[in-house]
Amino acid sequence: MKLPISDTKQRLLLAFIATASVLFYISRPTKDDISWLLVVADSLLDGGRLYDDIIETNPPMSVLIYTPAIILERIFHLKAEIFVILQTMITCLLCIEFSTRLIARSGLNMKSGIFRIATAFVIIVLPMGAFGQKDHLAFVASLPLLLIIASADRRQFTCSDQLVAGLFGGLTMAIKPQFALVFILPCLAMFFQRRRISDLHSPAFIAAGALVVIYAVIICLLFPSFTSKMLPVLTEIYRPVHENRLLLLLPNYFGGYILLVLIVAVWPLGRKVLQPLPLVLLLAGIGFFLAFMEQAKGWPYQAYPALASGLLLGLSVTLPVFNREVGPSRSAFFIWLGSFAVLFAWAARFLVWSWIDYTPIEKAVFDLELKQPSILSIAASHGPGHPVTRDVNGKWAGTLSSRWITVGALKQKKLGNLSDERNRSLDNWVSLDRAYLRHDILEKKPDVILVQRSSDFDWLAWAQEDPSIAAAFAHYQRTSSVANPEDPGTIEIWRRLPNGS
Repeated sequence: MKLPISDTKQRLLLAFIATASVLFYISRPTKDDISWLLVVADSLLDGGRLYDDIIETNPPMSVLIYTPAIILERIFHLKAEIFVILQTMITCLLCIEFSTRLIARSGLNMKSGIFRIATAFVIIVLPMGAFGQKDHLAFVASLPLLLIIASADRRQFTCSDQLVAGLFGGLTMAIKPQFALVFILPCLAMFFQRRRISDLHSPAFIAAGALVVIYAVIICLLFPSFTSKMLPVLTEIYRPVHENRLLLLLPNYFGGYILLVLIVAVWPLGRKVLQPLPLVLLLAGIGFFLAFMEQAKGWPYQAYPALASGLLLGLSVTLPVFNREVGPSRSAFFIWLGSFAVLFAWAARFLVWSWIDYTPIEKAVFDLELKQPSILSIAASHGPGHPVTRDVNGKWAGTLSSRWITVGALKQKKLGNLSDERNRSLDNWVSLDRAYLRHDILEKKPDVILVQRSSDFDWLAWAQEDPSIAAAFAHYQRTSSVANPEDPGTIEIWRRLPNGS
């Protein structure tokens, strides 16, 4: 299968896809995760101590990748959210062109033009609500090193090509350590096929390993609180709370859907799936799938890399092979193509669901007519506070993005069968969360507090169990209440009284 358009026209098509996508993504609501990480990056650039003054659950790279957008915001006085979209698109385009060049040099049975356009659809069009999120960037960065792994003769690549691919791969692993599986599984498969230990000594792997080691040193030297303070919280509170992994494997959940995409993507290939490129892409998808299952949060953006691996495999490898070898009867080809198109569309639809409209909350805050209000939220997720804080040109007044520590503790207590010691430990974590909130309200005196209220759990009552917080609320007035866009219930807007001390 050969694309009936020249290289120049392919690039023009790519430019059109990129331009249209930038305009589309700019028009969409900012994802709460991205907005929160921009808040953290802003605090970091202002001298705040990550994991002390402001606490994020992910390693530092998740914050560092958004600091360029904040720097550009300060230079050009344009919203950092726009620069996130632009820097993500530039990264995608650079990766597409670099990967296309690697394909052309690799000797792999793949037309570079097909790979270019297929990759454009998978990393630019497909992501939807995942566009610009760390897992999206991790998948984009993984592609060059995966192509190096698939290539039988690394001598076809220049040393600089291999070093750049390795640095991209190292970035993928720095974003999330679980993503090391994305490279380990293909490397093992290629080693068993070729029996060449020398492949592991290539500049690409040296560069990837060096970046990961340097990053680990940077964490120890510049962000010591990540290991001393955050790892215990992650181990005891954040990671134990997850979806049932068996349920995630059902077809109507992301885990089952990922497996369905991978199976449909390789079904027509038969034994050709053992050829280097399809096998590497398949095992990379399995690596991303295992990382998704290990986290087991069930969130759409975490499912994206595995979905993208399967869809890229289907578009760039299976589609041209099946089209070329299907023979005179094309009914099987069109059945597969229709099924695969439906899977692609539904994957995009899943990712669209992650966009949430927080406009009603933003309007309620705007109606207070406060200039650059300081904002805090008392809620189960960071959604009510983000992207609202940045969208109303406010300043975040919290140490945490939400009350996720209490959520994690209460969910574990709800499961029962805990020892007295474990129950006391969880109670201590809840007390710590309330202490963070008390400090934020009493010391930072936020102009606006967003409070989640529902019949399931009363966050205001939880907060006011602390006498100091209850007394502080005497200086606030509830001005309005809007429907919670994430869950049943409402978000109350509390404004600090002008004479509040």
